Amino acid sequence: MYNTVPKPFTNENRIKELSWKPSVENEVKRPPSNEKNVVYVQKDRKVPKFTGYNFQVEDWIEDVNTVLHAREMSRQERADFIYLQLEGSAKDEVKYRSHLVRQSPDQILEILQDAFGVKDNITKLQKNFLDRVQKPNESLREYSYVLMDLMSKITNKDSTWMPNKEKTLCDQFSQNVQDSYLRKHLKQIVRAQSHIPFLDLREEAIMWSEEEEYKDKRYNTKTKSETTDTVPEEPTTDVCASKDKTDSSSEQSD
Repeated sequence: MYNTVPKPFTNENRIKELSWKPSVENEVKRPPSNEKNVVYVQKDRKVPKFTGYNFQVEDWIEDVNTVLHAREMSRQERADFIYLQLEGSAKDEVKYRSHLVRQSPDQILEILQDAFGVKDNITKLQKNFLDRVQKPNESLREYSYVLMDLMSKITNKDSTWMPNKEKTLCDQFSQNVQDSYLRKHLKQIVRAQSHIPFLDLREEAIMWSEEEEYKDKRYNTKTKSETTDTVPEEPTTDVCASKDKTDSSSEQSD
């Protein structure tokens, strides 16, 4: 029986001993399963300079308000922030206003809206909305975007004209889509669900349209298949030769 002499402890042995252990540093750290996805607006998000003509003022004001809501700023700081984002005609429009006006962020945005916003009067905007129907080759989504844009322009001019924007959008959309069967389907939905949100009605319209398109494709494929199955086969060479021989014999007998 031999005595086992323990191996001297060396750094090399220590490395081998630990080599099987997973590296904590290389492990992929995963977030807890109950972690929620939250969207944050960056506080240092920049707003593009506005000259009065380089952007639609409505879109620019929306960007400004998004940034202002994400930051903790006093009333004067908000007014100064807006003013610093102006250049050219837009800056001049505010620059020569009274000191009290320049201290109010709401009044500054209102001035910019009046000076560079939609010039159409409220009556013309209302007519454009009520006369707008779905155009040929215009998708349901595209048509809905046009209606929502017109609605936004109207409410920016007069927020009291449409007390129920969702209902007005649903009525206009359901009554003016191109497909007559879809119009009938949507009108039934609006009557049965008077408080349905406009985007829900639009999604219902898109789903209905896609289902009908799928049915048409299946019907056309089936019809084409049935037509192909019923086409009589062309006679073979032997059959043709036999027929010619029969016809020749018949002529000789005559």
